[in-house]
Amino acid sequence: MSVNKVAGMDGKKDKRMPAENHIVVPSITSSQRLQLIPSMDHKPDNYEDMQSEFSPLLFSSLERHLPPTLLNLSRDHKAHYMRQILLRYSPTAERARVQKHREYRQKIISNYQPLHRELYTMHAASFFVPSFLKAVNENTEKSFRSIVSEPFTGVLTFEMLQPRFCEMLLAEVENFEKWVRETKFRIMRPNTMNRFGVVLDDFGLETMLDKLMEDFILPISRVFFSEVGGSTLDSHHGFVVEYGMDRDVDLGFHVDDAEVTLNVCLGKQFSGGELFFRGVRCEKHVNAKTQSEEIFDYSHAAGRAVLHHGRHRHGARATTSGHRINLLLWCRSSVFRELRNHQKDLCSWCTECQREKKERQRQRVAAIKLDLLRRGEATMQKRFLALQVISISMCMKYTDEMKRRNDKRLNMEQKVTSFVLKDYSNELELQTEIKSSPEKLFDVYKNKTFLLPKISPHKLHSIKVLEGDGKSVGSIRLWTYNLGAPVIAKDKIDAIDERNNSMTFELIGGEVTKYLKNLKATIEVTNEGARNLVKWSLEYEKANEDVPTPYSHLDYLVSVSREVDAYLLKA
Repeated sequence: MSVNKVAGMDGKKDKRMPAENHIVVPSITSSQRLQLIPSMDHKPDNYEDMQSEFSPLLFSSLERHLPPTLLNLSRDHKAHYMRQILLRYSPTAERARVQKHREYRQKIISNYQPLHRELYTMHAASFFVPSFLKAVNENTEKSFRSIVSEPFTGVLTFEMLQPRFCEMLLAEVENFEKWVRETKFRIMRPNTMNRFGVVLDDFGLETMLDKLMEDFILPISRVFFSEVGGSTLDSHHGFVVEYGMDRDVDLGFHVDDAEVTLNVCLGKQFSGGELFFRGVRCEKHVNAKTQSEEIFDYSHAAGRAVLHHGRHRHGARATTSGHRINLLLWCRSSVFRELRNHQKDLCSWCTECQREKKERQRQRVAAIKLDLLRRGEATMQKRFLALQVISISMCMKYTDEMKRRNDKRLNMEQKVTSFVLKDYSNELELQTEIKSSPEKLFDVYKNKTFLLPKISPHKLHSIKVLEGDGKSVGSIRLWTYNLGAPVIAKDKIDAIDERNNSMTFELIGGEVTKYLKNLKATIEVTNEGARNLVKWSLEYEKANEDVPTPYSHLDYLVSVSREVDAYLLKA
């Protein structure tokens, strides 16, 4: 909704807007347009005694967005300047509607005789409970948090109204409804969903409710609802709704036409009527599926307030007995709504937008990792092909010169077999020669895995034991390592053969399991004659045929083993 659609609240009637031919205001230039960021240190003028087609609160709120060169002008100059801007955004039909509604209100106020006139002016000490008043007077986040409970994210509850105020307001509403029946005056109901209840603004309570929003709800909203316009509330819609067997029984699933909603139970005796909340949604996602973590029910208590985001989807269950009446104040921000009209990004406050954003991020990360895996496969295939060519060439040379160079046979075998790959169907093996003791290297993998991130910090960030001691069969560990991009994986020790320096690990969680199913890795450290060897074997099952063969994983495991070997030689 644009600024004009929320700005059309009735003005006060004591003073008219200054005549345009008596006001000289600089023309609007690029340097004198409204500022996106408000001047929060600036104290705006009071426009309540100025009659206008726009709300006095709107002028006060908009004044903070004036360019700095205009902030120190007279109130009349600023009012004229802001009115010219508002008129450009306010269609003639909308202004005509507002004028018609003003005449409707004036007709009611001129004929209706209030029962409790003290309700029509703000008397905070007699309206609110002391704890609420104290928190508002201190006006700090700490003071508000001291009285507020948040039983569910974004749903605040606190003691607010004194019993005497609730009684007087109930009596005033009953008196107004009696007048409506006797005069057969046709009134407008609070909204399209409620057939019972009255609009409090329509019979003279607008000024008091303005004060309620500006002096009491706005300070709390600045703390808890700033990202949804809670700092710039400038208009309201105040009404009461009635529920019971001879009234509205329940209220369907909906969102409010408000940035922040105040809902206070006034009484009377009743059962049922719980509020149910089902997640915050923007216009695009208002009908999106409810997630289990978004479900919350709240039971009303007389005098206790509920404050929530207007876009928090909710409804009211059936009032099964008695009569329940609630005071509602829909608090609106014209600035927030105008900015929303130009916002293209996903909303920071809509849970479905955030879920969609996270899914997009997940898909991007998955695509990057899959691309890295494919690049790794191509690199490994080239490397292994080159090694096979070298191996064949060296073997041929070895065969031709075997008799003549028998004294150098062992060195030649080490070069040929120092990096041997075997690629079976769903199985890979890769071995390399090491110079350290097989027992010491195996001991690192079995008993001293805490050394691995220190030995190879650029490849392995951390290892955390989740279950067991991290050294025996059945232990579960969480690995964070770098395979071209950060990867998190969870494994379980499947088997240990200390006699043969062998261990098997099964991957049971993490991102890799989305591509490779039933992935098992086995390390075996052996001695063959004069050579010490470390062999890694992988057993795997691809999630689909597009997933590349995990050469990069095998290369990673062997490269870390080489670094462990180098570390042990220096130790």
